[in-house]
Formats: sequence, structure tokens, C-alpha cells
Amino acid sequence: MSLNLTTERLPGSKLEIRVEADAAEIEKAYDRVFSLLAEQAQVPGFRPGRAPRAILERRFPAEDLRRMAWREFLENSFAPALEELKIRPLGEPELPDLEDVEAFQRGQEFELVTTVAVHPEPSLPDYHALKLVAPSAEVTSEDVDEQLERLRLAHARREVADRDEVAEGDSVSVCVHVTDAQTGEELDHSDSEVTAGAEGDSELARRLVGAKKGEDLEFEMPLSEPQPDPELVGKQARLKAQVEQIHEVILPDLDEEFAKSVDETLETVEDLREYVKGRLQEQFDRQRQRALRDLAIALVDAGTRMELPESLVQSMTNAETRKLHEHLVGEGLSQEAALEMLQDRETGLLEQAAMDAMQNLRLHYIFQALAEAEGLEPGEEDVDRALVDYAREYGLEAGHLRQMVDMQPESEHQFHDQALRRLVVDRLLESAEVQEVARDAYPLMARRLLEEAHEQAQKGAVPVAPETPDLPESSDQEKREPEAPVEEAPEPEQTEES
Repeated sequence: MSLNLTTERLPGSKLEIRVEADAAEIEKAYDRVFSLLAEQAQVPGFRPGRAPRAILERRFPAEDLRRMAWREFLENSFAPALEELKIRPLGEPELPDLEDVEAFQRGQEFELVTTVAVHPEPSLPDYHALKLVAPSAEVTSEDVDEQLERLRLAHARREVADRDEVAEGDSVSVCVHVTDAQTGEELDHSDSEVTAGAEGDSELARRLVGAKKGEDLEFEMPLSEPQPDPELVGKQARLKAQVEQIHEVILPDLDEEFAKSVDETLETVEDLREYVKGRLQEQFDRQRQRALRDLAIALVDAGTRMELPESLVQSMTNAETRKLHEHLVGEGLSQEAALEMLQDRETGLLEQAAMDAMQNLRLHYIFQALAEAEGLEPGEEDVDRALVDYAREYGLEAGHLRQMVDMQPESEHQFHDQALRRLVVDRLLESAEVQEVARDAYPLMARRLLEEAHEQAQKGAVPVAPETPDLPESSDQEKREPEAPVEEAPEPEQTEES
């Protein structure tokens, strides 16, 4: 037997390790101890390394020899055997103190059971033939017409109307008070500019048509997203809006002069339509590609079973919380005010930090597992492309960014990760079945695919819920080096092709 290690997976990404060693393996540890003592111990009458073992045994207490042998066993027998098993531990094994290991004795067999937290092993779904939907990138004449109207509106003049009644399309200055319909508590108070229209996006926009200057409009409605406080969404509220000023929106004529105001190279309205169509085509192509890539990894994520170690989730949550605290301080809040905002449960910032940490961990291990399964590893060109894309997205000069990375070599890992993620998603799309759908139908159909993936995923290990993260100290906070290669640019998000 000599030395034998067997393992068994435990819940929570832990691994039980059973260690069995015969008496000969224990004696090897003692042999190493005596060899070391012979070289180091000063024994009168003997040159270094020549002292007999019998004399060494008499000079050192048996318990001291046992303690040194235990250390030698762990470092030179147990650790190499653990490495041969290719275990990826998150920390050191939970080894008992020597006082609790009475079985570790010379001339005896030895058995020990210990546990170690390990990196999770995602159970991936079948990703080789994903069924995806993608929003159509076709540009219709209606799309061009709508974009032209938006351009005209952007170039429109606004003049104070010489009438007191609001007409369709007017820009109306209103003072809005929002109160709780049941308690009368004021929820919001603001001055707003609203475009009046029977087909408007809001109830207020629709009710403004026909209203008169100075008139108060009062009505009840459920509050929709977004709201400063998420708990307000869906609450029945009473709106009181007073019409303060009416501006008539005067659109420019759709003619050659307007075409040149959009781009001086355009000479006719037909040139303008082709120009708009080309821009829309680029936009729709980007949207289609981004939606397709995001959906591919979202489906794999939805179908993946994985247990995240609680200690790792907690550590990452604390890191996210510290970043958030630093961001708030960078926005101008004091250390104390930022800490108070984080501690306020109503803001939901701590909960969001925990969710972000968990999702980032899931995606990290999913991408790593996919890359390993497919044998993908980014080369220098792939990493350089990720760097160039990052520079383009954040308006940086690629050469300058490379210099910054050279000065901060530790930052290169983020571009390596981005390159790897691109390769993984490229591989997912190679074998995917893609169905083109109308742009307005895409969100619903994508949601259905994700729901089906969740339902089909086998029940198994689920991510642990992190405890309340450790909050930063309110003062004397240690300054941390920025993780991004340049301070003026944000770090890429942990999603594919940020």
C-alpha cells in the first residue's frame, strides 16, 4: 500500500480525502527527520552528518521527533500525492493538529480523513447544437421613415405657442407631484418636459393633449419602471401635473437643405435615405450579433448546474462591496456617507453586490469549463484584438493602452479573459441553429428559450446564498491599486465581449 489517497465529492464544492499509509511510509518520514538532524545537530565527537541515529534518538524527545516526522510526512508524502491527483484546492486541507492524530506512530499503519474546498466543476448542458433566436437585421422603409422623423425632431425648433391649449406633438413644461394614492405621502416632485401625444409612452403624455395652460391634471395610475426606489414599482399613485408652458415643435422640411444639415456630403433626400439606411444597417447588425452571443452564453448558464463554495462567494462579495464603496467615494461621497448608503437595506446595494459576485463566479467557471472541453486557448493575436476592442469602446488610443499594460503587466489577464470568452462564444455559434425573428418578437422568444433551459436543467447543486458581506471601514481605508490598466477607463465587465 505504502501511501494511498482516495477522494469523494461533498456538497458545497468540498472534497473528502482519505489518506492511508503503512508503517513503512511513516518510517520514511522519520528517516528524513534523522537525515536532517544528522546534518544540522552538533553532536560532540561526530562530524556533521555522521552522528548515529541511536544517539540522535536519545538526544531528542520522542514527541519532538514525532512532530518533525508529521511535518515531513505532510510536506514530502501527502502534498506530492495530492498534487498527482490534480486536485485544484481553494485553500489548505483542514488537517488536524498532531495532538489529535494519535494514530501517527512509528511501526503502525496510519489513516486520516480530511476535507478541502475545491474549485467547482460545472455540469454543462449539451451546448453543441444550441437553438437560438436572433433579431432580424433587415432595414425596412418604415425603419428609415421613423429614423428620419427622429432626425427631424432632433433638428426641430421649439417656440412658445401663442395658444393656451396643448396640441399633439407639443413640448409641455409641467410641474409634477406624485403621492401615494392610499396614504397621501409624497413620493416625488419634479419639473419635466413632456411631449404630448395620444400615442405617447406615458399616461401623462396622453392626458396632456387638450389640456390648458395653468390647468391641473389629476389622475391615478400604477407606477412603472424605472423608479428611484424599486419598491415603488407597481404602487398605485396619484399624479397632479400643472401645465406651466407650451412649446410648439417646428420640424424642418424634409428637403435637400435638411439633408446637408445632417451630413454635408448629402445632396438629395434620396441620398439622405440611403445614408440613414446604411447607418441603421450597421446598428441592426451589431444589435443582432450582440443579442445572439449574449443569448448563447445565457442558455448555457441557464442549463448549467454548479455548486459555488460559500467561502469563495463570500470573498468575492466582499471584493464587490469594496469596489462599490470606492466607486461611491469617487463620485464625491465621504467615506461615512458611502458606508451609510451601503448599509441602507432599501438601496439594495449589498444584495446587488452579492448577486453580481455570484453571477461573475458562475460565468468564470462556465467559460473555463467550455474552453477546457474545447481545447481553446487565446494566442497573442486574440489578446491584442481584445485590447484594441477595449480601446475602441472606451475612446482610448490603442498604442497608449498597450504602454499602460506594459507598465502594469498584471492587468493583461483581463484581455486574456476577454479573448478566451470570444473564442468560446465563437465555438458555441459554429454549431448553433439560429432562427431569425422580428425585432419586437425577440425579447419574448429569447425569454422562452431561457425558461425552457431552466426547466430542463436537472435538479442538483445550487449556488450558496452569501452572508452579509463585510463592509469597508468608515475611515483610514487602505488605498488599493486600480485593476483596470488605465484609471480613466472602466474595467471590462465579466460578460462576453463587454
